[in-house]
Amino acid sequence: MREKIRVLILEDHQAIVDGYCYRLGQSKDFAIVGALTFGEQLMPTLKEQPVDVLLLDVLAPLSKENRTPYPLFSYLKELREQRPDLKILIISMHGERTLIKAALDAGVNGYILKDDQKAIQSLGNIIRSIVDGGSYLSEQVRRILYESAPLPIVLSPRQLQILSACAAYPHLSQAEIGQMLHLQHSTVRNSLSSIYERLEVRSLREAITKARALGIITPNPPRYVTDEVDESDFTP
Repeated sequence: MREKIRVLILEDHQAIVDGYCYRLGQSKDFAIVGALTFGEQLMPTLKEQPVDVLLLDVLAPLSKENRTPYPLFSYLKELREQRPDLKILIISMHGERTLIKAALDAGVNGYILKDDQKAIQSLGNIIRSIVDGGSYLSEQVRRILYESAPLPIVLSPRQLQILSACAAYPHLSQAEIGQMLHLQHSTVRNSLSSIYERLEVRSLREAITKARALGIITPNPPRYVTDEVDESDFTP
């Protein structure tokens, strides 16, 4: 008999969490091992709790005090090194092409848009396919990703890692960002210089603003977008 698939949820809207739990609870294949509200809870939980699949909202706030979106790209490398077996399924309202591509390049196993009702209703089957070694892009995501138009500016994985961390922790110095990411201060400084040049900006604030506008890093905090989600799609 197949063991239950252990699912951890990072999502700050309780109605959406309840919807996931309802849909997955209809099958004996799944065990919800936790539902987190803030990104800062993720790494400690994964160190303590066996998890097979992470359902991740890229706009989940970092903490109660810091409503900046969780800097996914800053932690994916560490997450992949510590838990190479973990499957990550992003379920997001944001379908910017560059954001989707960056997430896939960083190693996530699937990407669904929250307003894709067909995909949400098939959540259990999608998770099963990912656990069995597959990947999943919802129909809307595939359409966005494979448009014929050329992709706009794309940063390297290291540049994404550093800029995402700077956006999430604006109070930290470059040296402190480097320490947090286990990088030399000079690496952070030189990477930021390259980012400014590539984005054609002169400051970190301008770089973060432009990167968010382009969809290169996670957009503005949830308070700007909560009204756009129809939470009835996720509830019974």
